[in-house]
Amino acid sequence: MSDNPERGGFTMDPVPDLVPLKNYNFRKAKLNSSVAWLVSRAYGEREDPPPDLLDPLYQDNEGEDHVKPSVIYQLASGELYSRVCSNIFPPSIHPWEGHVAIIQGLSRRGIYVVDDRGQPVTESMLSQTQKIKLVSPMQCIFSVQYHIIRYQNRCICRMVSLV
Repeated sequence: MSDNPERGGFTMDPVPDLVPLKNYNFRKAKLNSSVAWLVSRAYGEREDPPPDLLDPLYQDNEGEDHVKPSVIYQLASGELYSRVCSNIFPPSIHPWEGHVAIIQGLSRRGIYVVDDRGQPVTESMLSQTQKIKLVSPMQCIFSVQYHIIRYQNRCICRMVSLV
């Protein structure tokens, strides 16, 4: 449902088609939702994100999914991560600029960005644009999400204790 201020009520959003489980692409869904979350937090409600970031994948002639070059560039530059952390967390001495700052800022808060084998994710892994392995950027997104959840829970606990 979405709010419709012109009519003073709600309108129903279109229901997406259901995909049979055997045809569902979990990797694609996870990537789409993670990048969509990152973009929505980076740009917020004040700015419109670039249109090429709204749908991170494209299909080639053989029907195979690939990440758009503009999305790869945004992930590799660290701009999206920096914008998210700057928008969500209160200003601090720690600037949220670049991969190293994001990794250090999260580790100072007890959240370590590691790949699927438990190895630390490095700046060089996140900066790759050729033969990109999406494990590292996805783990960085998950770490930022986890930190936000922890931060918001602490804020809620403080508010509840004041009541």
